[in-house]
Amino acid sequence: MATIPSAAFNDPFITTVPTRDGAEVFTAEVMANFEIAPHVREITFHAEELSRFGVTGPDEFFGLLMPQHGQEYVPIPPQSTANIRGHVASLPNHSRPDLRWYTIRHLNWQRNTLSTQITTHGVKTAAEATGPGLRWVLSAEPGDKVGIVAASGLWHRPSYAPFERAVPQLLIGDATSAPSILSILEFLDQFHSAELSQTHVVLVASSSDDHPPEILSWRGRVASMELLYARYSDHVSVLQRCLTHKQRNEQAFDDVRYVYACCESALAKQARSFAKHELGIDPKNIFWSPFWIQGRPRP
Repeated sequence: MATIPSAAFNDPFITTVPTRDGAEVFTAEVMANFEIAPHVREITFHAEELSRFGVTGPDEFFGLLMPQHGQEYVPIPPQSTANIRGHVASLPNHSRPDLRWYTIRHLNWQRNTLSTQITTHGVKTAAEATGPGLRWVLSAEPGDKVGIVAASGLWHRPSYAPFERAVPQLLIGDATSAPSILSILEFLDQFHSAELSQTHVVLVASSSDDHPPEILSWRGRVASMELLYARYSDHVSVLQRCLTHKQRNEQAFDDVRYVYACCESALAKQARSFAKHELGIDPKNIFWSPFWIQGRPRP
């Protein structure tokens, strides 16, 4: 089921990497914060600016400006800036919000709402959280104010040329990128349903508690889907074994010409290496991004 209005997409073909000029900033209010899986929370925001908010891609991400622990959010005046990180860094220490980046999961023009799904990694309370993003997520309540920074999508629909035949692709991720992968699959189903049969998915997580349960509904609708469960320290090796086995023993990815790997940094690098050296894919057709870095902040 599509969770972003069809008309919200600036380009329903998306054959090149999406971009957005500048970074629009506006204030939003938390409407809901609830658990959709044992280790996943969905947070919904409301803002008038969302009534006709356009997205550049299905895995559109946004900046979340969160007040420091124990404080209220001090709004940043509506603006457009190409360097939101620099702008935030220039604010006074005592009122400077924390900035983290999340994927838009749902967008509702009628209700002026935007929702995101955030993996909590098994942390249950704000007191246990080591980073500002998770600390805020576990304590946010309806009525809390935050800032929203419009960004862009990352994935693009691989094809030989605009509007021509699409090529098979491989989407690789972990629990933090499950919302992005789900949104990409929904976009394909909405606009280019025949391409689902050319799309392979490999997702690594600690357990099924770490990702939205709805990802299971896509099994049988895509070319292949592997859900791999292992402790964090084994994620890279488990991914490598799976990819190598499927390619060398099953020739599962022989026709793949585009790889999207957005996840923890070491995992994304391993996926990129496999795509380049095992599949022989041109680096320009490998999109990889470290959504987070284990043990380190990634503002």
